[in-house]
Amino acid sequence: AEGLVQAVAQPAAEETAPPPEGWKRVSFIRHGQGYHNLAAEEWTKVEKPGVPYSLETDPEYRYLDPELTELGQQQAKALQARAAALPDVEVIIVSPMRRATQTALIGFERTVAAGVPVVAQELCH
Repeated sequence: AEGLVQAVAQPAAEETAPPPEGWKRVSFIRHGQGYHNLAAEEWTKVEKPGVPYSLETDPEYRYLDPELTELGQQQAKALQARAAALPDVEVIIVSPMRRATQTALIGFERTVAAGVPVVAQELCH
């Protein structure tokens, strides 16, 4: 029907194949490990109830907008080869959260350096 959006999900192994004529490729990439992820792992290991980043457990807001850990930065760097293989990146839309923005800027470093715009969109949480 006219006006409907058609979509096809493909495995990451096929993400460099050209999309069908007239279609756009949309790739979703999760952020690398942030300090909140590390805190949650440690919290779970000692079997504390709840999560370490609630108002009750994190009154200083350390985990409200955490950066990437060293592992998270390595994960973003590991994304670079995959990102460079995408032939048709027109724009990078990212959450304004630091961990997501850092992942995109590190992972798509060459693409960004080539002038592809990066847009932080609040609705991408």
